[in-house]
Amino acid sequence: MAARLSRDNPAARVVMTGCAAEVDPERMAKSKGIHYVIGNRSKPELVDIILKKLSEDQTSGAEPSELGQVLGGAQGYQQMLSRHPMDREWYMEEGFTTRP
Repeated sequence: MAARLSRDNPAARVVMTGCAAEVDPERMAKSKGIHYVIGNRSKPELVDIILKKLSEDQTSGAEPSELGQVLGGAQGYQQMLSRHPMDREWYMEEGFTTRP
């Protein structure tokens, strides 16, 4: 679907987020048609992250690369202790627990 969106809308930038972006951001970034990958932890800043990146690219004259870029809180396999969401620390409001 990302490849089709990118092909049908060449001026658009396709941003992937959600569980797949958290599980394997590097692989997602290599998928055809995806320009940016943003992890769930960065969703509150998603618009700001994308606007900043687009502004930087426009200022530098950079063209989108064939491979997507991992932005925000999505981290690579080597940087994370675990890929399983139950093993990660997630921000929670006071009084809630991050583990079952």
